[in-house]
Amino acid sequence: MRNVELHVMETNGDVSDGVHAGLLEVEDLNGGECAACSEDIGHIAGTFFPYAVALDDETQWNVCTDCASNVLDPTHVTETDLVDVEDEDEEFEFFTKDAND
Repeated sequence: MRNVELHVMETNGDVSDGVHAGLLEVEDLNGGECAACSEDIGHIAGTFFPYAVALDDETQWNVCTDCASNVLDPTHVTETDLVDVEDEDEEFEFFTKDAND
C-alpha cells in the first residue's frame, strides 16, 4: 500500500507554514510548474498561484489545485475521471472477501 500526503498552499500563510514544517525550502519559493500539467504554481511575477505539495516515502512533487481537485473536492469528479473496473470486479471481490474474513 502506498501512502501519499497532500498539503494545500492557498495563501502566503500556508507557504510560510510549509517552510516552518520543513515541506518547502526557502530557495524553492519562487514558483514553478505543476508536475502534471505545467501550469504556473507558487509565486510568479508578483502573483500567487495556489498549489498542493504531494509527497510519499520517496518523492515530493507540486501540483496545481486543478490537478489536485479530485482529491481536494471529490464532488468535482466526473464520469470521464472514473476508471472502468468491470474487468477488475472479480479480483476486487477476491481481495474484499479476504479483508472481510
